[in-house]
Amino acid sequence: KEVTPEQILKYSSLAVEPLEDSIALMRLLYPVVVALSLLTAAGIAVLFVMTSAREAAILRILGTTKLRSHAMLALQTAVTSLAGLLLGVAGVLAYAGRTRPELLAGLVSASVLCAVLYLLAAIAGAVLSAVSVTARNPLELLQVRE
Repeated sequence: KEVTPEQILKYSSLAVEPLEDSIALMRLLYPVVVALSLLTAAGIAVLFVMTSAREAAILRILGTTKLRSHAMLALQTAVTSLAGLLLGVAGVLAYAGRTRPELLAGLVSASVLCAVLYLLAAIAGAVLSAVSVTARNPLELLQVRE
């Protein structure tokens, strides 16, 4: 039995339509995932700085200026985030280069863009929380709350 071009077109459209639907869904979900990732980065940075509120209070009591305390707390989180991002991006690129080298060129620019956005969100969260922590009275931060 011979297959006609119309039948080939019909069967190929049955195979391609679900893939096109998946691609459309990914185009819709990608910005949402990026936004959630950025909010997560900022939230984790805030959490890290808030856990070091006691150290910030001790620095302030010892006479460190507010600006210096801001910088120390924010840099502590920013450097940690940068180190983690560099390791993560290097791992992703090494894995992709080994398993799918044809995708590596497109993956590099997307990975770097997402890493930079993530780092900026982490820095923004760290700076804002460092300012809010050091703006309070240092003695309040040293009190143990139960």
